[in-house]
Amino acid sequence: MRTHFKINPNKSYFDKPAVIQAAGRATANQLSKAGSYIRRDARKSIRLAKKPSRPGMPPHGHGQQRLKEGIEFAWDYAAKCMVVGPAALNWVFFDGAGKPMTGAIPRVLEEGGDYNVLEVFNTFSKKWQRADLRSKRRLSAKKTRMRKVRIEARPYMRPAIEKNKDVLQGLFTDVPWAVKSSSHANAA
Repeated sequence: MRTHFKINPNKSYFDKPAVIQAAGRATANQLSKAGSYIRRDARKSIRLAKKPSRPGMPPHGHGQQRLKEGIEFAWDYAAKCMVVGPAALNWVFFDGAGKPMTGAIPRVLEEGGDYNVLEVFNTFSKKWQRADLRSKRRLSAKKTRMRKVRIEARPYMRPAIEKNKDVLQGLFTDVPWAVKSSSHANAA
């Protein structure tokens, strides 16, 4: 299951002629409805709160709510299907080898897992805090470390798909290629 994707707004939305031509008008309309239902429920599940959510519950939104606002649906030309999920954001975290990677947080929140955080030692507060990755020059003279963080799963996309499963199957009863037994109507 893909957990993030990049959207080209000029080509990927369902009202664009290229998408209507690739999917067919009726199918594009049905896929657009299905994507909007899943997106709506996934966004509604992410509530604003100061503290983290409990494991197994949807994640809480904080501050700008970039995760919540970044959930979109679009046509994937390569796979010839609709994708629903968080758009790839420029959040940088590190893999086990200490190499930077982007787009990891939506996947880790959905499925659970580990990621590494670069921290810098604050000499005034005598505490470690997350490093500002925008300036490597500022970090070069400071004491840094990589800390592994374990995040328990906080699914928000899969419950949205499951909640709309019956609606999705109803939308695609007249579409010949729809697989009625599938639990995911080509949504990632």
